Amino acid sequence: MLSGRRIAGLCALACATLMLVLVSVASADVPIEERRIGFDGRERAYFVGVPEGFEPGNPAIVVLHGGSLSMRRILEPTAAPAAWLDVAERFGLVLLVPNGFNPVNEDGTGDRQSWNDLRPPGDAPISREDDAGFISAMVAREQARLGFDARSVAVTGASNGGMMAYRMVVERPDQFAAAAAFIANLPEADIPDPVEPRPVVIINGDADPLMPWFGGLVGRAGAPVRSAGATVQYWRRVHGILDGEITATALPDIDPDDGTRVVRFEYLDRDGGQAPVVLYRVAGGGHSMPVFADDPQVPLPPSLGARCHDFRGVDAAWEFFRSRLPATPPCPADLDGDGELTLFDFLEFQNLFDAGDPSADLDFDGELTLFDFLAFQNAFDIGCL
Repeated sequence: MLSGRRIAGLCALACATLMLVLVSVASADVPIEERRIGFDGRERAYFVGVPEGFEPGNPAIVVLHGGSLSMRRILEPTAAPAAWLDVAERFGLVLLVPNGFNPVNEDGTGDRQSWNDLRPPGDAPISREDDAGFISAMVAREQARLGFDARSVAVTGASNGGMMAYRMVVERPDQFAAAAAFIANLPEADIPDPVEPRPVVIINGDADPLMPWFGGLVGRAGAPVRSAGATVQYWRRVHGILDGEITATALPDIDPDDGTRVVRFEYLDRDGGQAPVVLYRVAGGGHSMPVFADDPQVPLPPSLGARCHDFRGVDAAWEFFRSRLPATPPCPADLDGDGELTLFDFLEFQNLFDAGDPSADLDFDGELTLFDFLAFQNAFDIGCL
């Protein structure tokens, strides 16, 4: 069940099960369809979210759950990845949310699932299925059905799902244009280089008790992972920017009581283009995705460490994706619709702000505040929100 959701209807069909539900989170109302396919002798499940504003040729985002979770769990109102529903509604994106595999129950449809990431077999009971093949088949099937831009598919995930996101852009860069990995490092074991490296943003806490910042065993079990630094170095090497410039920017300490501070590192392209590798180091951060303090959330158990409230991780991932995907939807800050951000847009936003127009409410909190005004200024400066 999708707790806290309004369920519009359920229907079970043989072979390809289709379920239509309406998922509501924050300001989003996105129809979610559950589809099941047979893959490699297993029944596998996934969600497809197609907002009203989707048009063929728009991008798609693949969202991967963490280990012991499921596609259902990460779309619950208190789950940080559920913020992708707001992004999808606002920009007309397709969301693809596949379900992992439970090797104990040999089940591809349940709620305690995992992914066969790039780690070799270890003590942890994670999937050993061809999950990369399943995800790839899901994307191909839905691209043919819906017509989203095949060049503009990005993948994101947290923990085991973040490691699986790495795997997809390492092994299938022809299908994925970029990746965002949360609380995830690469395996310590040797892994191949991608035929064509893709842009990657990494968002990790340096006090994570499960995914060790300095490398080691994940949760003290299973095959070890590299440090966050070695993970960054792998991506810099495959992009050919080991000797490139690095910039560091401290994010505002919006919540001084959360015990974290954030520094954003950009590892720049030597040709002066957009950074193909970005790292958010969440100093003091534990095993969780950053969210704002007033976002829907359940308290973290102390064993997972501190949760950062200085930025929203999904927003950071989308900002990274939207400027690196070939098919980019219209910028909400482009108020005159001419494809550019100009002084006219800036002045028009000021008018909207003064007039109380809800379209200027960029943080969807129901109010027009200085945050919205500064967010638009930032959009104006960087090219788009």
